[in-house]
Amino acid sequence: MPRVAMTDNPLDRARQALQISGAGNAPPVVIDRSKGDALLARARAAAESKPQSRTETPQPSPPPAASTPRVERVRVQMSCGATGRPFVAIAERRGNALLLVDHELARPGGGGGTGAPPVRLSGSYHVDRGKGWACPHCGSREDAWSCGCSAMPDSLHCGGKRGRMRYCACGRLEERELVEVETIEVRGQSIAATARSGTPSSSRGNLPALYPKR
Repeated sequence: MPRVAMTDNPLDRARQALQISGAGNAPPVVIDRSKGDALLARARAAAESKPQSRTETPQPSPPPAASTPRVERVRVQMSCGATGRPFVAIAERRGNALLLVDHELARPGGGGGTGAPPVRLSGSYHVDRGKGWACPHCGSREDAWSCGCSAMPDSLHCGGKRGRMRYCACGRLEERELVEVETIEVRGQSIAATARSGTPSSSRGNLPALYPKR
């Protein structure tokens, strides 16, 4: 231990004692691990709270909606199998399917005033009945059938019958054996729209003057 000259001054003696004790018995530096752990915890919390930049995966575009088949309306020439009376069925045409949805009374001649039956619609069709549709004469909702006679070929009839007999469009009342087929040809007319034309002026005097009169 180093020697220190002693002094009579109490303050100097106390200061010298502190210097001696501090030089020889200095306590080791102790690291406070709790403070270090607290700093690490705060650093982790700050890193987790920071928003992470993520690359968004582009979502695939939804597939285009399937296009709905266009619905056309046609007038189908029909006759009642139970009474033989004619009528016109209104059907919706979707591809090769005809859905009977309404009816109207047939005009004389059955061909729109021409005196001849309507021609065949293009193609052949699967014929079905819409909800609530029935023959306007006998009320039958049975499957329709097509006639193959030479007088009215491809004429469509309702499923009504008189006993075991059915009327053909040509007027014959016979017992018929019906054979199921996938599609049949029918006679009818497509329904089209036309714009109503304006009434033309009867004289040029009613027209506005576009140039000076001489």
